[in-house]
Amino acid sequence: MEFNSLHWDLVQTSANRCLQPFQWKDDAPLAGTNYYRIRMQEAGADTRYSQVLLLQTNAREVTSLQPTALTKGGMLMASFADNGNGLLLISDAAGKLLYSRNLQQGVQTFSLPIQTAGVYFYRIQNAQGQTKANGKLVVQ
Repeated sequence: MEFNSLHWDLVQTSANRCLQPFQWKDDAPLAGTNYYRIRMQEAGADTRYSQVLLLQTNAREVTSLQPTALTKGGMLMASFADNGNGLLLISDAAGKLLYSRNLQQGVQTFSLPIQTAGVYFYRIQNAQGQTKANGKLVVQ
């Protein structure tokens, strides 16, 4: 995955799979205008891009953390929809807090400093302490 000003989801496939049509669904499109294209990269070949597709949505903004599976020291993208500040909390299976980060409204990307592989649990809460999103986070 790449995180710059754009967010890429990696869909790996074999050469045989490329001969077949495939589908991908954005389960959490951002409110407003979303642009989509496919970046095709073959072993030993140049990178090519599909035409750009536009999706206009009036969906409300959501609070989320992506991806939920990453490598040690990998990049995370947090989206916080509430006005004001939020807080990301990451704990181990025993409930011990391992990481916290203040969040502002909007999307922010950052490196996760957890260097031990395992299953962790995240919670994003607003300034009033209300949970807005939670789930599992797998570090490989």
